[in-house]
Amino acid sequence: MKNIFILFFIIISSIVLAQNNPSDVSQLTFKVDKYKGSIDNSPITMLLTFFPDSNITGYYYYDKVGRLFTIKKLKGSKSLKLEAEQIELFNNNNELRDTEIFEFPQSIFENKNNIMGKWIHKGKTHSVNLIKENLEFAWRLFKYKSIGYFKNSPFSVQMKEISIIYPSISSSPKLNAFFLSENYSLDKNTIDFINSSESKYLLIDLAHPIYFIPIITL
Repeated sequence: MKNIFILFFIIISSIVLAQNNPSDVSQLTFKVDKYKGSIDNSPITMLLTFFPDSNITGYYYYDKVGRLFTIKKLKGSKSLKLEAEQIELFNNNNELRDTEIFEFPQSIFENKNNIMGKWIHKGKTHSVNLIKENLEFAWRLFKYKSIGYFKNSPFSVQMKEISIIYPSISSSPKLNAFFLSENYSLDKNTIDFINSSESKYLLIDLAHPIYFIPIITL
């Protein structure tokens, strides 16, 4: 008798390819925007990434002095507030963080070319004026989530989650290949599928478990 084993049946209950469409983000799924403008009379440049879960992250810097700040969205406010913190080479974890606040009366999830707001720091308030500029690359978001259960295996559960921000293949073929293949080892079929979509946000969600069951044939 011969034992033939390592035959795997993969039972996939559902694969969902979707563009998230939360109502609180004005029908927007994902985008990256660049703004040029000023805080009072000081010129600044700001780059913001808008995520499908309504989160916002990014950077801004003062054009003349080159000070770079990270940006994140603050929660629990009727108006849109972004918190900015200067990037320091050395930082004591016990030190109080020196943060700035950008506050906008209307959501900048909406496609506005000109945004007015205010900048708040240490009791001082200045006006903020931002104008949207075109980006060189068309940035997109790809997410993949899966979970598998293995029988008769030393490891019973395997979870995989990938999140990649990458430029479209039409706007930058070399960067597209670098982000999708060299960094995350996606196979060619998956990469071809990702690049065939015009969506700015692509989600592959194996929402139900995948079962890998070894079969022994006599």
